[in-house]
Amino acid sequence: MYELEPMKSTALARKLSSPPVFNEGILKRMTLDKDETVLEMVILSEKNPELKKDTHVNLCLKNLYSFNVESEKVANGLFVIDSLDIRNEGTNLHLRLENTRGETSVFRFESIELKD
Repeated sequence: MYELEPMKSTALARKLSSPPVFNEGILKRMTLDKDETVLEMVILSEKNPELKKDTHVNLCLKNLYSFNVESEKVANGLFVIDSLDIRNEGTNLHLRLENTRGETSVFRFESIELKD
């Protein structure tokens, strides 16, 4: 599992007063670029009682090596996120998103930044 220490210094962690834990959200949009890939997500307040309203979060993945995306039809988004997992595997990080149908999307990248 990815260590929480780097997450504690993010703007979102300061806003929540702790590292973020997401129970369910929607992947709204994905922007691919040579140096940075941005996953725009909405964390649903009804599934996350510590949030007063739905919260928009951008996961900025630096230096993306590879990815695969399994999508499902969702109003205003790519898919509903059932689980999110970040692991340090060897020389890079792996982000694994699982949707509500059990399909998995995986991103391999160098580093991550979390913004709200």
